[in-house]
Amino acid sequence: MYAVLHGAEFIFDTDDDNFVLDGDAKFLPRSTKLPEGWTLNTPTTGATVFNPYPHWGVDTWPRGFPLTQITNVTTRTGVRPAASTNAPALPPRVCALQSLANADPDVDALYRLTGGLPLYFPPQRAWLAYPAGTYAPFNAQATLFDARALSAALALPVTVHGRVSDIWRSYIMQRAMWDLGCGLAFADPWCVRGFAVAVPKG
Repeated sequence: MYAVLHGAEFIFDTDDDNFVLDGDAKFLPRSTKLPEGWTLNTPTTGATVFNPYPHWGVDTWPRGFPLTQITNVTTRTGVRPAASTNAPALPPRVCALQSLANADPDVDALYRLTGGLPLYFPPQRAWLAYPAGTYAPFNAQATLFDARALSAALALPVTVHGRVSDIWRSYIMQRAMWDLGCGLAFADPWCVRGFAVAVPKG
């Protein structure tokens, strides 16, 4: 709120264990506008909740994704450029841009017990934008918000455990953003999270 009252147009929400790739701020987006030459993709299955990670070739799911939907094929496949015929209508503006995180992405406890880390998301020069009616959990670890999102519940809930407060906020915020004509998108990683590892070349 302080930042917005002093004229900030964008707010970067992050944790102290996230490091910008290569330590170079050029990876950080300066707005929630799609960079020139990048592709805007959208889920096409019509699922109520859609898992963004498989779109980048990573076979897992984000923290807060409904466990009952992990094996539901419609929640992980079916993506096309937003300009394609029959693609779902997207909000006219992205108000929350979630960066994927390399090395130790925000996966849930079940995957941490059964899967392997580190994980890396191959860059695609693309965003995955969500149409109204389709949800995805996003976190408070590397997310850029348009100041307009403030009116859609930017504050973290304090009546639930801190480990889930950002997830609850993400679901509440998405529903509120639809009424504001804006929405959520996921982006290629601009950070590495959790522990110091070398980022693969190429």
